Amino acid sequence: MGRTSQQSYKPRKWSKAQVLHLRGLYNRPDTTSDQENERPVEVTTRTTRGSEKKVLSDELDSTRKSLAVVEGSLRKAQLCIQVSQQKLADTQNTLAYADAALEESHAETDELRMDREAVQAEVDDLRDSEQALRRENYCVLRVVSRKAQRAKAQLQSVRGRLHSIENIVPKAKGDLLASTTALAEADNTVTYYRHQNKAYQRKIHTLQLRSDRAPRAMQNAITPWYFHTSSPGSRARSRKERMLPAYRCVRHFQRAILEGGVAAKVQLGHEISHTATSGDGTTNCHINFDSRHIAMKVDLYLAEPLTGTSESSVVSPVTSSSIPKVRLLGVDSSVDHMSETQVSGWKKKISEISDTYSASPLAQRESGSFRPDDFALKLKGMNGDHAEDQRKTCRLMGLWKEEATFASLADTAILTLTWDELRPHVDAAVDMKMDEAGGNAMWEALAPEEKTVCDLAMMRALSVRLGTDMFARLPEVVQQSLKSLIWAGCSMHKEMNSVKGGDRTMQAAWKLLGLDPPILLANKDNAATLELASTTTEAVSVAEEHVLNVSGRGGVKTTSLAGAMFNHKDDKKGQQDTHQYYMRQVTGKPFMFPDTSNTRYQTNCDAATELLLNLDQYISFLELVRDRKDKRIFNHMEANVYAALHDCATLTELAVLVLYSQAITHPYVRVVRGSGTEQTNILDLGPVHVQVKEHVQRIIDDPELLLSPHVSHQTGATDGQMWEKPTAITTVHDLAPRLPYLKPITVAFFRGALETWERFTAEFSPGGLIDLASASKRESAWMPSTNDANEGALGSYRLHARRSPKGSGHLYNAQAMVARNNTEAFITEKFTAEEDHTFLRVQARLIDSSKLELQRRQAQIDFNQRVVDLKRTKDEDKRQKDAAFAEKIAELTIVLDPRGMDGLTVAELKLQLEWHRTVWDTEKPKKIPLKSQLKVKLSMRTALGEAVIEYKNWLKVRDLSNPISSIENSIDSIEAEECEMNE
Repeated sequence: MGRTSQQSYKPRKWSKAQVLHLRGLYNRPDTTSDQENERPVEVTTRTTRGSEKKVLSDELDSTRKSLAVVEGSLRKAQLCIQVSQQKLADTQNTLAYADAALEESHAETDELRMDREAVQAEVDDLRDSEQALRRENYCVLRVVSRKAQRAKAQLQSVRGRLHSIENIVPKAKGDLLASTTALAEADNTVTYYRHQNKAYQRKIHTLQLRSDRAPRAMQNAITPWYFHTSSPGSRARSRKERMLPAYRCVRHFQRAILEGGVAAKVQLGHEISHTATSGDGTTNCHINFDSRHIAMKVDLYLAEPLTGTSESSVVSPVTSSSIPKVRLLGVDSSVDHMSETQVSGWKKKISEISDTYSASPLAQRESGSFRPDDFALKLKGMNGDHAEDQRKTCRLMGLWKEEATFASLADTAILTLTWDELRPHVDAAVDMKMDEAGGNAMWEALAPEEKTVCDLAMMRALSVRLGTDMFARLPEVVQQSLKSLIWAGCSMHKEMNSVKGGDRTMQAAWKLLGLDPPILLANKDNAATLELASTTTEAVSVAEEHVLNVSGRGGVKTTSLAGAMFNHKDDKKGQQDTHQYYMRQVTGKPFMFPDTSNTRYQTNCDAATELLLNLDQYISFLELVRDRKDKRIFNHMEANVYAALHDCATLTELAVLVLYSQAITHPYVRVVRGSGTEQTNILDLGPVHVQVKEHVQRIIDDPELLLSPHVSHQTGATDGQMWEKPTAITTVHDLAPRLPYLKPITVAFFRGALETWERFTAEFSPGGLIDLASASKRESAWMPSTNDANEGALGSYRLHARRSPKGSGHLYNAQAMVARNNTEAFITEKFTAEEDHTFLRVQARLIDSSKLELQRRQAQIDFNQRVVDLKRTKDEDKRQKDAAFAEKIAELTIVLDPRGMDGLTVAELKLQLEWHRTVWDTEKPKKIPLKSQLKVKLSMRTALGEAVIEYKNWLKVRDLSNPISSIENSIDSIEAEECEMNE
């Protein structure tokens, strides 16, 4: 029963009882007929079974195909069918085995009849099993059919849903597109607010707030981004963890500022055109700092207000193209204040701007390019204060402009000239290169790197040669235009120095006129020295003479002391609020004394005006300060100011300062620095300076223009407009009867001021560059009328360094450039792509990781060490030379006989004179002329003869003052003569 094929079938061994049983079955009556009747039935049954099997298989196959899509749900039914098929196969095998047994039994009929009953019983059992299997298969088929029907229904439902989904897909695609668009808009909105957030951070720092303390509110808002609030059972965070949010917030702010600095460099590279520059320097914490600005005509951005208008006023770029703007390049430290270092700083700064702009996506989109030499070519002028280093810097910048011009002309020549025209220049450059190398053999022996260096030098020489040749061919007018670089000094420095020049002349006038000068306002130590000297009858010593020379007196000294007392730059010193409260009480208005402590423009003249206008009030205030003290005495500064306010000569100088400020200073300031003068070109102020000098000369010729009781602003003021403070003129006239020397002192002051005006306005002199420049040329070289931009930038940096002593210079520059150059408006208008902001972030992180501040400080340290080493080397060389010279002087034979001097050479005459300088001519004034005054042998011979005479007189004076030493010297000379006679 368990076998699956007939090939593995083996005849069964029947027992005897089984055989007899089978025989009995076959020996039954009517067996033959029964067999005949039964066999067809068996065949029919077998045929029917086979057909049913085929039908069942077909139905199963069709069922399987129809249920393939729902295979998961019919898996259990398939397993049942497989089990049924297996049982059916087993049944079929059993029947096959039975048929085989029957066929064998026919051959052995006699032997098998005995077993017929047993076999028939077995067959009956098999038939019962078959019927049972058929019933089971029927049930399975019914179950499968029902499941198939349900699967078909589910399939129809799925098809209906699929059809519905197909109808919904277009709408879903539309919704998806709308969602994508909304997401893109949301992303753009997030990007916009992220950029606005960084702009807001930069604006916070524009308000001069410290980067490590200012954004506390922002830090509190950002903190939850990094840490969640700790639960009661969680462990306490470490200090490092607590500080991390604030650190990240500060770092985020700093990088936002650096991104603004990168954008400012891109802006400068984009804007530079028809450029004029300015520069100034100062010292902070004993380190040199240089401020640099450029003035250029640029288009205003849509978000940028017009200078001099309200913040809400906006100018279209089309209508504002002629408006010049002053852009800050930064405040940078330098190892020294030499002009060469300043020019090197200019080149470095311009190279940084060029590199940043050239690498920016904005330059690539606009196909823009900017090289450092382009800046030099567009350079039209420079302005600053009147220090000599600024003038030399301008000359060196002119050389850079000339080199850039030659290089540009050389590039043009290479592109336009033919090879035949270029060949002579190239051959000459190659020959020069070979000559410098030492010939062909030496050239071939050079290393490839050395050859490259020589080739580069040759190309530079060729460029200069071609540029010079092309420049020489240009018309004279074009040459002057290309190499012209105009320098102009700050207008306010001119006025400030005119006051200094007038004060210097006024101080000297007291002595020249034989008048008693103002009282001496010495400091406490010098006053003690002078008081001690006044109690002795001895001659004035050198120290006492020095004290007299350095101690100040007069009106300017008084205003300086008053400023230090009433408005000191250190708010912990002086009277400060006490003075303000008192003056507000007596004058009825808020009052702040002019800031002479910080050397502001025109503060000395303004301070003199305030002192005279409120003379009685200031005297009363000083007495109040004195009487408030326990001992009822002034301190030294208070005593000086109190005495000066009672001194007639000092009041005279204060009155002169008041007259000068009302007649000259304020009218001039209104023109060059007043309201609405932001677009004033300093190159157009030549007539203004001529007017000022002419008016000063008129007052010198007729001081009654200011001193007459009937004085008028129409004739007394430079511009003929109303006095800045009419009460000041009235006060001076009221004090005039008490000031007998007011007129000559006024004339002296104005004369000194005129001399200073002439010297400080030399760039406007007839025939100069400014005078010969046309209106269009002056307009192309527009420069501000004052140096306020640089002075303000340096002052702002000092305040920043005071608040943030550990702050980095590049971070401050980024902050200052964004604020002063209106970079936010540039970013809003020009940075239209996300790649622009990505570029800013990348560059800011490169700057942040480059350790620029450490490099700057290390450069200063290295420079200081090099300077010290150089000076020490020079000192050692000088010491050795002095030692050798002293040895030579010691061995020198002194010539005192005039007849012996005639045969001396120039070198011997110099040694003889140096001996006299060393031995006896050691005090000032020197009696022997300086070396620079003795350039020929005759003058040296004459000076030596006079030196010998002075030496002999010096010996006599020394012998009279010290007779014992004289006797000893005589004894020594006698002994020396005896030794010589013995020899």
